Amino acid sequence: KKQRNSETEESECLTCHPGFTYRPPIQVFLCSTSEDFQEERNYLENDIFPLLSEFCNTRRSCLKVLDVHWASQEGRHHQSTDSHQLKVSLDIITKRLPFFICMLGQKYGDYCSPDAKCFTADGTDMEALSKVEKNIHIAARNGYSWILHEDYKDCSLLELEITEAALLNDSGFSFFYFRDSQYIDNFLLHVPQNEREMIASKYKSRDHYEEQRVGE
Repeated sequence: KKQRNSETEESECLTCHPGFTYRPPIQVFLCSTSEDFQEERNYLENDIFPLLSEFCNTRRSCLKVLDVHWASQEGRHHQSTDSHQLKVSLDIITKRLPFFICMLGQKYGDYCSPDAKCFTADGTDMEALSKVEKNIHIAARNGYSWILHEDYKDCSLLELEITEAALLNDSGFSFFYFRDSQYIDNFLLHVPQNEREMIASKYKSRDHYEEQRVGE
């Protein structure tokens, strides 16, 4: 939806003043875990991005926000597409940077169990793989074999995207925003006691491994 809206805005931008020379669109890749950043994403979509879009229009350009995780979370991706999510994200990052925005809280994103067996890009039974393993397998088979390296075997899909954007293809325009853990603790103080555990699970790390990886 966001990408389609951006494309519509770009088309309108190009037809309003046909005598002008237009600049390429400003493309931003938005990266975060999806389940615990709904409030922030809504704020960006409703308050910040419209202002930036207007500003881009005054400079004869358009704003395009690319947000694969949120599209999948809202159910616009079919199950078969979900297994390509990492590959699609890495493609966008490598081909459409420079602007990369990442929001991080206490969630690490989807990852394989540290005890999971290693597999190669070829000769793997896809039906036997988990959703995360399918994502890794498909991305590795389509130009991103580096994710199978020992250094990355325990990374979440989110960390692999960050690695591609900020380390392997650093454009100088990667921005990271970290949520203060105290914010969640203060928020839970105003939640009824019988609802706190359920709501806390939405924001807090699921286990010690995830907490450790986020801390690193």
